[in-house]
Amino acid sequence: MILLKSTDKEQSSHIQSFFEQKRMSVLAEKDIVGSVLAILQKEIRFIMLDCSDNVRECTLFLKIIQKIKPSLGILLLSDFEEEDQLRKITACGIICRLMKPLQDEELELAYETMQNMLHKRN
Repeated sequence: MILLKSTDKEQSSHIQSFFEQKRMSVLAEKDIVGSVLAILQKEIRFIMLDCSDNVRECTLFLKIIQKIKPSLGILLLSDFEEEDQLRKITACGIICRLMKPLQDEELELAYETMQNMLHKRN
């Protein structure tokens, strides 16, 4: 299951639709508390994290995830290219970075990355 943490409703809908076609469940959450609870209570294997709105909140969330479930695959969604912001975030173990607005080709890359990780774990 993929946890999608994003406040972008349109983008979230697109992502959910894409991955459901690939037979992967997507759970959408908008806030940190709901996301952390989902990670603790459900079989989340990947997190798609939209950092476009609030880089500080995103960094805090990543630090929490690193403490409670460091083995989760994290895919970063962003609409910025500023090096300082990226350095802070990518230090937290991002497996894939996708630029918004997302196209199906980028989601296909994310899907392939997830599949590769799942095969390596098995």
